[in-house]
Amino acid sequence: MQSARAGLKPKDFWEMDIREWSNYMEGVQLKQEDRWRHTREIMAAIYNTAGANIKAEDLFQLPSEKTEFKPTTLEERIKIAMNYKR
Repeated sequence: MQSARAGLKPKDFWEMDIREWSNYMEGVQLKQEDRWRHTREIMAAIYNTAGANIKAEDLFQLPSEKTEFKPTTLEERIKIAMNYKR
């Protein structure tokens, strides 16, 4: 099922060995992460045109960024929202 969602035809899936399938799926994940990175950059640009001073990396963490995830607190979210409303 995961292979079909990644755009792989059943015939191609069954012709792959486990290494090829693993490499294919890793490529799909990297491509999707690149799309999220792009989205994050656009979000930061929008915030920053409104006067905020936000780095794209501060908005949300991507899977390849191995730092410990710390959810934002309500106060931090309010501060971000207030910066955006300027």
